[in-house]
Amino acid sequence: MPMTPELRRGIDRIRDYLFGGGYPNPAQNAEQLSFLIYFYMYESADAARVRATQRPGAEVYRSVFDGEWTLRDPRNAREPGKETVPRSFLRWSSWADALNGERLVNWVREEVFPFHAELAANGVTDFMDGARLVIDEPTVLTQVVSQLNDLHLDRVDADTKGDLFEHVLRQIRQAGELGQFRTPRHVIRALVRLIDPRIGETIYDPAAGTAGFLVGAWDHIRLANSSPEGTEEVETDGKKIRRGLGDTLSRDAVNQLQEATFYGADVDPQMVRLATMNLTLRGLDHVRILRRDALTRSLDRAAKAELGLPAKGFDVVLANPPFSG
Repeated sequence: MPMTPELRRGIDRIRDYLFGGGYPNPAQNAEQLSFLIYFYMYESADAARVRATQRPGAEVYRSVFDGEWTLRDPRNAREPGKETVPRSFLRWSSWADALNGERLVNWVREEVFPFHAELAANGVTDFMDGARLVIDEPTVLTQVVSQLNDLHLDRVDADTKGDLFEHVLRQIRQAGELGQFRTPRHVIRALVRLIDPRIGETIYDPAAGTAGFLVGAWDHIRLANSSPEGTEEVETDGKKIRRGLGDTLSRDAVNQLQEATFYGADVDPQMVRLATMNLTLRGLDHVRILRRDALTRSLDRAAKAELGLPAKGFDVVLANPPFSG
């Protein structure tokens, strides 16, 4: 399912509804929407990983929704005095249709957010650190969840997930307090083409923001390693662009791209969260975005090793640094 005008309009309707429902902050709305979209899509991503383990020689993987979850709020118990529920109850499909109003707010705030925070704490970047539910007006949250359900996001592929996420991030248009702003994607594509990053090189953005340059480099490398059959023309931000599936890349090359090619940092914890989710939805969940000011402190070899950074630095730096703050 490609990124269609209907899908864009659906996201825009949710954005407008949030604004009219008493949530006027565009950056905060983008973050909150990104959390909900992430929770929605995580279920299908987990199911795909379970199916992948059935292939010969695949690594063992146990669904994160197996087992029991210890409730953070006893009011969410399904039976009086019961302190746990099956972790399957944390699936989007389990609660998004079944709950509404105050029960939905309490479940998402007290159980769903902590559940995903626990998963993120064991990941490469703990992007859920400090995350919380802000859309806590029962009617508004119920309507937003219902409208997201109507988009059938479980049917979209990784690239469309990323395009959808980028569309949400377009809400962040005004300059922030730290001088950051969203670099237009056509500018990113032009700069990436000029630099021409290639597989085998390490790529770093010290002012990553929402990871636009890293995503641009990822798309560029995949397009350069795609057959004619693995190349398509898609529309994004109102422009026709060529996109490649990277179908000529070996498995080792794909692993290198996913785990040892892209690196980033940002001083703003909100940007770290948005960047990490943007990358995760594109299948780059092993890319680490550090929360740090790249200008104020250098890293020695030991610190780089501890943070999982290349000891000799980076081959390519792609960035649009902040001009104030």
